[in-house]
Amino acid sequence: MIVAAPLAIVQDFHGSTDALELLTPPPMQVELVRGCTVEEGAVAQFVLKLWPLRIEWHARHEDVSDHGFTDVQQAGPLAHWRHTHRFTPVDETNTEVVDVVDYAHPPGAAGLRTRLLFGVPQLYGLFSYRAFQTKRICAARHSAERNARRLRRRSTIAVA
Repeated sequence: MIVAAPLAIVQDFHGSTDALELLTPPPMQVELVRGCTVEEGAVAQFVLKLWPLRIEWHARHEDVSDHGFTDVQQAGPLAHWRHTHRFTPVDETNTEVVDVVDYAHPPGAAGLRTRLLFGVPQLYGLFSYRAFQTKRICAARHSAERNARRLRRRSTIAVA
């Protein structure tokens, strides 16, 4: 997807501790147990709440660079989860954002539950919401930044 905001704004948004909450679609909620900035090796701990379920998740940040990062599930509901976020500048005011998720369900009853919660249709809905929110929030921040720059410009006149 193309986001109408420069790379720095997209990076700042995805690197903020409130991004996960802003990118989680209702009726699901997320509670940060231990938030962190996006740094190599840092672990975020959170609880996904979909009443009456509470799903604990620990994700380690890897491959952190100016152009994205990867979240790797250390503890959580799935057998495997690796979510790569990639940010590529298109030009000075637009950024391409690509999410790639590699995941596997556990066997047995646990796998049935994760297929109901994290199946293809649910993940499609989740990432559609995330795309909408990313575009909306980053574009608004870019607009606010441009407006703030305009307001800082001053004109001076002299009257004698």
